[in-house]
Amino acid sequence: QVHLSRYTLANSNNPHMMLEEKRFISEAAINYIGIQADIIRKYRRPEQFITTNGLFGVLDNHKLVKEKLDFMTYDSYPNFAFAMEGSKLSPRSLRDRETSFNLAKTRSVSNRFGIMEQQSGPGGWNTRLLQPAPKPGQLRLWTFQSIAHGADFVSYFRWRTCTFGTEMYWHGLLNYDNFPNRRTEELLRVSEDIQKIQRIAGTKHTAKFAILCDYDNAWDGMEDKWHGPLNRESTDGWFKALQRAHIPFEFVNINDEGTSRPLENFTAAVYPHPTIMTPARAEILRAYTENGGTLFFGCRSGYKDIDGQCPMMPMPGLLAPLTGCTVEDFTFIGPADEKEYMTLGEKKIPAPTFNDILRPDFESCEVLATYDGNYYNGKPALTKNTVGKGTVYACGSVFAEETAAALLELLPKAELCPVTGWLELPEEIELTVRTNEKNGRSYAFLLNYTAQPQTVTVQKPTKELLTRETLDGTYTMEPYGVLVLDKPQ
Repeated sequence: QVHLSRYTLANSNNPHMMLEEKRFISEAAINYIGIQADIIRKYRRPEQFITTNGLFGVLDNHKLVKEKLDFMTYDSYPNFAFAMEGSKLSPRSLRDRETSFNLAKTRSVSNRFGIMEQQSGPGGWNTRLLQPAPKPGQLRLWTFQSIAHGADFVSYFRWRTCTFGTEMYWHGLLNYDNFPNRRTEELLRVSEDIQKIQRIAGTKHTAKFAILCDYDNAWDGMEDKWHGPLNRESTDGWFKALQRAHIPFEFVNINDEGTSRPLENFTAAVYPHPTIMTPARAEILRAYTENGGTLFFGCRSGYKDIDGQCPMMPMPGLLAPLTGCTVEDFTFIGPADEKEYMTLGEKKIPAPTFNDILRPDFESCEVLATYDGNYYNGKPALTKNTVGKGTVYACGSVFAEETAAALLELLPKAELCPVTGWLELPEEIELTVRTNEKNGRSYAFLLNYTAQPQTVTVQKPTKELLTRETLDGTYTMEPYGVLVLDKPQ
């Protein structure tokens, strides 16, 4: 009765129809899953659960879990980052932690979640995604990566490798011969480890920093090149900066009804490029900052309504009372332009891809950084506005990793990094923390993704759960090693 969106002249499309189509597809898929789930509920045993094994692109996963499933499970394949057709990795790529990003997304959808397929062997089809075998220690590392990010259930893919068919190269714990091997030996070590950390089951991943996101902007950005790629670039920049600073974070979804987690639980948050904005969401953000929260916005914020149309008002539209400024001018940084920077104090930091030239409109709005180059040299690039007890930073560019790292320095790290004064960690080590909400006990996971030993410094005597040792002073982690520390009270 209604045509699906179609490309028109110049290979373009109707962006508003494509956004509505994605909303329709999500709603239709969730309703169909509900039909299946209702049938299963009639016949399942009380201990059986209903789930699905992944996050899918044009699907409101939060609504799916809330209305149709018991909880979410995820298929974790960290070696996708090292597939043979991939490009050579730079030393600072953090590709080895892409799965940490995906697990954080899963956790945002379902605070209680599991892993339906944990990679245990080399993978790929006969046609693509060829991958190396997991190196000694990586099976254990990847298992703990899932647990460190909140999983309470881990199931390996798979026990025995299939000897025929399209997935005969998706190897499991056993090869075709069914004989024990180094992966099954490593599994025995993992099994012993798991018995030592049973107290952690049911604890929750904890963080004081949030990355805000929503389905409307994500779906609209799949087609709109004026903001979709910017959001992906900025989210990657913040992820890397937070990882290297050892600041755990949560993805928090926002819609007109509220947020997937209470914003008041977070000291600071970034909403990189919320192009689509509604009065209800602007009010949620206002309440958060007025009550003491710190909020960062990037360029391309607030210039569309819920239908993806552009109201005739100064950008950033409904967010202007929060930022205290409007956008005087804007531009992509073209291929003929020099790289753009902003000067923040004595630092010169990147202002990549797209630039909003800001204009303070409120007395409470302070210019912190100015552009350094192009025709808008010296114009405001970063502002700070006081809103009630809180603070709003408006950044006129995309967030490169170096940009996000510089902005993190504006915040009290002791409130964001849970090991300040307790542990000193090199950048190569990932940190996550899980906390027992009943007794307040916290457990820090340290994960070494490198093939080299890494040295950590323990500044307070600490019990390590896997070795049962008390650590104090320097400790050398083995390649692909794991530590689980009981945080001193």
